[in-house]
Amino acid sequence: MVALTAGAFKNLQDTALESGMNDFISKPFNVQHLIATIQRWTGGSKVFNLSAPLVTKPSGRELERSQEVLTLPANNAQTLDLPGINLEAGLKIWKQVDKYQGFLSRFMDEYHDVKVVAVNAMAQGEQATVVALVHKLKGAAYALQLDKVARQCIAVETALSNGAYLLEGLTALQQTLDEVAASLVIWLTAVPATALTSKKFDVPYEKRNEVEQLFSQLLQSFSEDNPRTPTLFLSRLEPWVGTDLLMPIKGQVQDFKFREAEVLTQALIDKLNLSSH
Repeated sequence: MVALTAGAFKNLQDTALESGMNDFISKPFNVQHLIATIQRWTGGSKVFNLSAPLVTKPSGRELERSQEVLTLPANNAQTLDLPGINLEAGLKIWKQVDKYQGFLSRFMDEYHDVKVVAVNAMAQGEQATVVALVHKLKGAAYALQLDKVARQCIAVETALSNGAYLLEGLTALQQTLDEVAASLVIWLTAVPATALTSKKFDVPYEKRNEVEQLFSQLLQSFSEDNPRTPTLFLSRLEPWVGTDLLMPIKGQVQDFKFREAEVLTQALIDKLNLSSH
């Protein structure tokens, strides 16, 4: 039996297992982790690869039984199905994959919690702050070819100008941003380990054990359900691994989504051919 709950903290997971459950799935779902768990307990013929993205058939049929995975060269990103990101249009503008990924990472770092920021500002009567925030977000979304995000910004701006109920629009906006964040994680982890090693992961041999130990400590720190310790280990890893690869993990930690951060960390460890001890 698999427990399903909206609570993602470690103590809830332990309680579920102690009560007789075989495994634990929390909401909101990490699709890759969800499918891997289902396959593991239903005797699927192939365990889903958590470090590889799902792909769709060119005909547009539904995803194959998650057994089809994609090994993607960094210069062939157009073949990925990444909801929320208009890859074809974005790469025509930004030209280079790593540059486009970098700007998307910084965009998500700045705007990942826009709903919380806007709601807090409205509660303090700072409507002008929300107007400026959404306007700036819309401009950045257009520049990065995030069409759905831009449309949701327009909907929020309309609600603001009409004095309409704002929470529903902000919720929809946050959902589109979460969709972009999930797609960006898939894209970043789709780059082959060889490409990552040659471009962004250059650790002297004598330091490799130290980096592996840091990753192991990072994985263990997620069980504390407290962002302070993971943030410390992420900062220590950044000089070796680079900001872009760690950005998705940082975002999950900042949102208190420690189970998702754990999955992404293990995927990155696998991509970099490291040991997590």
